[in-house]
Amino acid sequence: HLTLIDFIEDNSGKNYATPHNITINKSGYVFNDQSINLTETNSTSVEITILGSITCREINSSITFQNSTLNAEGSCLNITASNIVVDGNNSILVGNGSGDGIYLSGQNNVTINGFEIRNFSNGIFSTSSVNVSMNNLSLINNSNGITFASTSSYNNLTDGSIVNSTNYDINLSSGTNIVLTNFSIDSTMIYSGVNTDLTNRWYVDIQVNHSNGLALSNSTITAYDTEDSVEEIINTSASGFARLKLSEYTKEENGFTLLTPHLISSFKAGYYEDSTSVVLYNTNNT
Repeated sequence: HLTLIDFIEDNSGKNYATPHNITINKSGYVFNDQSINLTETNSTSVEITILGSITCREINSSITFQNSTLNAEGSCLNITASNIVVDGNNSILVGNGSGDGIYLSGQNNVTINGFEIRNFSNGIFSTSSVNVSMNNLSLINNSNGITFASTSSYNNLTDGSIVNSTNYDINLSSGTNIVLTNFSIDSTMIYSGVNTDLTNRWYVDIQVNHSNGLALSNSTITAYDTEDSVEEIINTSASGFARLKLSEYTKEENGFTLLTPHLISSFKAGYYEDSTSVVLYNTNNT
């Protein structure tokens, strides 16, 4: 039984505290929530269904797992809907050496967050899927860390790692515009099929200060790759800070194209321009 505030009224008028979002958490079950507006309902009763115990399953809507371990005999999670978020919330998927930890086919605009995935044939298998974001993932001891097939494109991997793969960290049998940002892999463990491309990027943090030590806001930061092409232009924040995402290399069927060292310049009207060089294969993030 909850006692919730609809509004507080004083000499300035009514200050509403509703709508309210009610969440349900139980260890071993999937998180769920529901919104209510007390101005519309006054006193009310709400039934919230917990989405069953946490097991390997088909996923056809957005879902947040509790921090749990799921053991699979074969494949574990099969994503069958587009435009959803699958948040593992630091859950662990453990396989028996076969199947796919997470599988999606023909699904677009999907976000996958926060899983550790171990001991599958493919940690993740993405086929014919476009605009898939994979964030905060750790893939360990799989035959292939992530496999892309059947022209999967614009799949973005951010803030994660793949280690101890038996075959490949990235098995890019078919796919284009695959971008890794701050995602650690062994570059010798990439397979690239015909007409595929992958880009590996890292964060470069910039702090711009005046000679007196004060931060310079709205300084224009320009990053040039090794081919003297502009890769990114960004302005510093009020604290003089800017974060760039710069490419170490691209990988295609015929090999690597190295895009670093980078020249990074800083300019602000009324100040002298300054520049520095970074070599991403030496530093990764820097």
